Amino acid sequence: MTPFACGLDITASGALVLPFFSSFEFGVVSQFAGLPRANTHLSRAEEPYPEVVPQPLTEVRRRTWNQEVLDLNLEGRAAIVAAHPDDETIGAGACMTRFSEVTLIHITDGAPRDLKDAALHGFSEREEYAAARRRELLNALQAGGIGAARTIALGCADQEASLNLVEIAEALSHLLHCLTVDVVLTHPYEGGHPDHDAAAFAVHAACRLLPSERRPPIVEFASYHGRDGGMQTGVFLPNHGTAEMIYTLDSEERARKQRMIDCFATQQRVLEPFQTLEERFRPAPSYDFDLPPHEGELFYEQFPWGMTGDRWRTLARTAREQLERC
Repeated sequence: MTPFACGLDITASGALVLPFFSSFEFGVVSQFAGLPRANTHLSRAEEPYPEVVPQPLTEVRRRTWNQEVLDLNLEGRAAIVAAHPDDETIGAGACMTRFSEVTLIHITDGAPRDLKDAALHGFSEREEYAAARRRELLNALQAGGIGAARTIALGCADQEASLNLVEIAEALSHLLHCLTVDVVLTHPYEGGHPDHDAAAFAVHAACRLLPSERRPPIVEFASYHGRDGGMQTGVFLPNHGTAEMIYTLDSEERARKQRMIDCFATQQRVLEPFQTLEERFRPAPSYDFDLPPHEGELFYEQFPWGMTGDRWRTLARTAREQLERC
């Protein structure tokens, strides 16, 4: 891979311009607190929420972690790589306030090309639906007291991240090289959604592209996966040898996270199964993406998205081989 310069060009509209995206089928947009937003239709919440100041963990709160000895830094500078707007909220909405600095990187804009979801919510164009989902995200960040978080959207269409693994991995590698972060949070590889698995693959591949001294540790937040024909949320698939950290939310944190969830008006039916009692994290295992995440049918194979586990693994294998030649 050709090294990239770290001069990120922030335009007057608040957009983050990465020149190497010019030949890709998806674009990049970023929103920064305090920057003018001329010529952009994206905006933050109209009503401000009070800023949240995280309190130090008390001894009682410390005992809510499974293993205090785990060396997971959840209080430094973080990049959170999420597949869709709202994934960061259900996975780490409460704990995001613990970081001294947060950069949110969304791989997709949350809007599929087939327009079924868009039409369901009254939108006739995919771009209108994507803009609505981004407005929901910005409102949720304000509701969660983290409106100053830097957000970067790669702009890939929902359900298509697996088709752009090389480009996404290279983009993430460039961003992580330019950003100074102590940890990267992302999805586990569990077969819940092909975009989630693409995020896991791309983050691992991106870190391998970095010089060893610049590779941040990868931490996973719990998402969802299939179990007994249904969906299991908020917990990880078992992975022997990888311990978890469980953060139990207090009443104020639960209320704040629920306010964040409520901001995703177009996703309320989808978000109903997700609880606000706890958030789970673990060091990312060393995955073999040539293997399925578990035996049997994957959760996303139940949906007509044009993606199967076999096809996904073929795409991942091809992307890995191409990235290894960089």
